[in-house]
Amino acid sequence: MRRARIRAINSPRSMIGVELQIDTKPLEKAILFVAENTSKELPDIINRAGLVTIIGGKGVQGAMKLTPRAAAARINAVPVKDIAKDVMARAKRKGERLNKQDIALRIGKEYRRRIAAIGYIAVVGWNKAAIALGGHGIGRRGSSHVGWAELGGARPAIRGALECEFWNSTPVAAEIGAQALQTAIEQTSVDMIDHIQQKIADSWNQHQA
Repeated sequence: MRRARIRAINSPRSMIGVELQIDTKPLEKAILFVAENTSKELPDIINRAGLVTIIGGKGVQGAMKLTPRAAAARINAVPVKDIAKDVMARAKRKGERLNKQDIALRIGKEYRRRIAAIGYIAVVGWNKAAIALGGHGIGRRGSSHVGWAELGGARPAIRGALECEFWNSTPVAAEIGAQALQTAIEQTSVDMIDHIQQKIADSWNQHQA
């Protein structure tokens, strides 16, 4: 039986010390369903599924759109004491001494900084992966950003190697984007199967007419 594999990673271990493996089994099942019911080449189906998971499509929002909604709520839910620990640790490394007012101001600033970073993680962070899988990317908005996002990307499936791998290398991508990516995979899987089932039904109805 032909096999298809999608490997979606929010943060490669070599980048920031955290690797988060996403459950891609629903998408792999959908890919094989499409392959068995159409004449499309399996590598093309795999890579298209990966691209839609990232950028979305008709009926699918994709990781780029889903991440901001999920991430903002998650960041705001981080306990103040945890943010305070980060603020104090950073100040200690720099040899700074902070009073209560300084700490309070920096805690607020840190929440705002993390929320402001969502767009970078959600869009720029997935840009190179989208391009590698055949998408247009975000153009100049992507080329103007350097740093961690430049290390994102994808390895498309090819004949003889039916595995597509894509990843987002921006800091805390795994922390705030994992659920969005998982949701995007599940939406894409359902949409792929529904689309082919509808085409089969339409073809049957035309045959019966």
